[in-house]
Amino acid sequence: MQLVTLRNAKGMVVKVMSYGAIITEIQAPDRSGAFANVLLGAPTFDAYAKGFAGSAAVIGRVANRIAGAKFKLDGVEYKLAANNGLNSIHGGKKGFAQQVWETKALPGGPHEAAVQFTYLSVDGEEGYPGNLTATVIYRLNDDNEFQIEYGATTDSPTITGMVDRA
Repeated sequence: MQLVTLRNAKGMVVKVMSYGAIITEIQAPDRSGAFANVLLGAPTFDAYAKGFAGSAAVIGRVANRIAGAKFKLDGVEYKLAANNGLNSIHGGKKGFAQQVWETKALPGGPHEAAVQFTYLSVDGEEGYPGNLTATVIYRLNDDNEFQIEYGATTDSPTITGMVDRA
């Protein structure tokens, strides 16, 4: 597990970790310039590993609830891991939020810091078809703008809909 700190020239700080691509801290200035952590984060890694409810993790393969833990795609029915009664929610029993993502620092330019997290969700994981490579890029620039960019590629038809719970 890796912890990455993005920092800009004005002193704003964003911390993210490779477990769940979780945003753990955002130190941002208020209107008078005083910095404070504006993100509800867990006090320890163990709290995140146990499913800290306030976690700003990447949710997927599909965020939200899939009724009956099944869906049809191209005439084929796929049964998913049920982890919310009879439904599947937030990617299943061990969705993207509980995976260790590959970490890569990105060249951000003179006024930007950036990191990319990548996770390969293999064909059949949690019942989903196709190998899906998910990416999330976090960028912090000198205008105190924090940006999140999601992407995914797959080798066969599948469904996805990622989101960050922050």
